[in-house]
Amino acid sequence: MFDELRFSYRIWRNARRDRSLWEKHGEKLREARKRGASREDIGEIEADGMFLSKEIDDTIARMLSRHLLDQADKLLIPRPEFKEGDTYVESEFSSGYHLSPTAVAALRDAIRKERRERSEITRLWMIAIGGIIGALTGLIGTTIGLLAYLDKLHR
Repeated sequence: MFDELRFSYRIWRNARRDRSLWEKHGEKLREARKRGASREDIGEIEADGMFLSKEIDDTIARMLSRHLLDQADKLLIPRPEFKEGDTYVESEFSSGYHLSPTAVAALRDAIRKERRERSEITRLWMIAIGGIIGALTGLIGTTIGLLAYLDKLHR
């Protein structure tokens, strides 16, 4: 549970950083256009923004891959077979690989399926225990009511 929260926070932080960088680049572009910068200069500013954005996207993809692989390991789900370009994609900014979008979707489905199967057993037990507790509560209430009635008759 805390892994999910920690992961969501890290993703949110990187997405916020990406938005912040785009806002700064938007300001740089407006300033460059105001001062009448050449198309080359404007193109260079846009290219810098795209490069930084792609770097953040790559970081998020690596974080997502690591998170999903950790979840799969915890649930004893086999990892996707390493096939460059098919299940794994080489990172553009770091020396490593991350899961491809199709592999991410397949691994997410496998994790959801495993969690659903594990929770079904717990749900069945909870339903059974809830029924037993309800029946016991009814019996206790009936017994107390009967005892109160009998006590009232003897007085």
